Amino acid sequence: MTTAPVPEQTRREHLRDAAVLVFAKKGYGGTSVQEIADAAGIRKASVYKHVSTKEDLLFDVLDAVHAQSAALMQEVTALDLRPIERLHEYLRRHVLWYLADVDRVAVFFREWDALTSPDRRALVAERRRGYDRFLRELVVACQEAGEADPDLAPKYASFYVLGAVNRVPDWFAKVENGASAEEVATEAADVAVRIVGVPS
Repeated sequence: MTTAPVPEQTRREHLRDAAVLVFAKKGYGGTSVQEIADAAGIRKASVYKHVSTKEDLLFDVLDAVHAQSAALMQEVTALDLRPIERLHEYLRRHVLWYLADVDRVAVFFREWDALTSPDRRALVAERRRGYDRFLRELVVACQEAGEADPDLAPKYASFYVLGAVNRVPDWFAKVENGASAEEVATEAADVAVRIVGVPS
């Protein structure tokens, strides 16, 4: 009985998963290809059957997580909600998404600057601006609907809110009452919405 060959995509995904674990623990700059190979359970030479450089793996991670983030934005855009509800739902889902795969999303947010390829850096930088624009447009829609403070600068409000929710994984494990990810995500979205809401 012969065993079916493992698809190349599956092998590369396994290698990418191993890279995530090491990048998250040691940082991209502090990670060697040998350490990635060890985490994947393969020889170092085998890594180069699937990628040419360590940066290829980092970009693979960034690209895959971007696809998830873009899908999340599309899902929220399609919802029939008031602007303030849409903002809340996006932030709630964003936090849940992050908490569901902290290492991978942390690498996505914190290691992208290690890219040395000008084309890749430009692409990832533009995608990051897209996330900022999406949140800023949500804030503007809330203002136009009379559901957010009209005196807020949308650009700074979006930077502040996104920065805050992206730090949730850093303190999630320290929540004293053992709240679930759903509870924490909802609370984080609640606080953000109050920040941008119409002053009482």
